[in-house]
Amino acid sequence: MDLTKKILPSAVEVDGIFYPVKTEHYYWFNFARLIKKADSVSDFDFLYEDGKPADRQKGFFALLSFFSPKKELPRVCGAQNEEIPLDYEIDSDYIYAAILEQYGIDLFEKGVHWHKVLAMMRALHDVKLTRIIEYRLYKKPQKNESYESQMEELKKAWRIESAEEKRERSEAEKREKEFSAKIRK
Repeated sequence: MDLTKKILPSAVEVDGIFYPVKTEHYYWFNFARLIKKADSVSDFDFLYEDGKPADRQKGFFALLSFFSPKKELPRVCGAQNEEIPLDYEIDSDYIYAAILEQYGIDLFEKGVHWHKVLAMMRALHDVKLTRIIEYRLYKKPQKNESYESQMEELKKAWRIESAEEKRERSEAEKREKEFSAKIRK
């Protein structure tokens, strides 16, 4: 979410052309359900307001980026947990109840921009849904793992990078992409 802008995104970009998309949460919960079951990228055409991109594959990836925008924090540190923390279909009752309880917003009364729903879900606390996610992601601490080492891992995940560190990471990512492109040729 970019708080320097007056409005939230309402289009995806494919090959330099912007395609308006439906932004209400119910369309994107349906997108999450369809990802598991869709036969073709054209199954996601219902999300476009007007025209559809000629290259549906690129369009799908643009929709996927709208659905799950890349976030700078938390940073991925250490081994990744293989568990699935949240399923929009299975957890729908808990998602609905959590947003209603925490924010007083009834998702059945009005359409809420998907990015607002994501922001609200990221900030949920002390509700049944967050406890369920904690249970799913529980990892038994190693015998020698102390509270301090756990806090150090959390600090790494949430630390804000300096401008110099961001520049260095960006340059490293660029070099990696260029190298990958050369290998594919």
